[in-house]
Amino acid sequence: ALPRGLDTAIAAVMHGKSLIVTLTRVSPRGLDSDNLAFAFKGIRDQVAEELGVDDGDASIGWLYAQEKGPAMIKIEIQVAQ
Repeated sequence: ALPRGLDTAIAAVMHGKSLIVTLTRVSPRGLDSDNLAFAFKGIRDQVAEELGVDDGDASIGWLYAQEKGPAMIKIEIQVAQ
């Protein structure tokens, strides 16, 4: 089974819509911006694969964020307006 909402994102891409994917790193310690993007390389590749696109596809906008807290990763996918 697909994670909740992923089927909607896949359908949007198949219908030519653009997506905004926000990858948020939650950790007790922060990273600088270039290391933050690098830390998400494998996850970005996997999210793109699940969406059926290349991670360099212009229809996907990638945003990176970080928060303090117990270690986890948040992935949010929105259809661009």
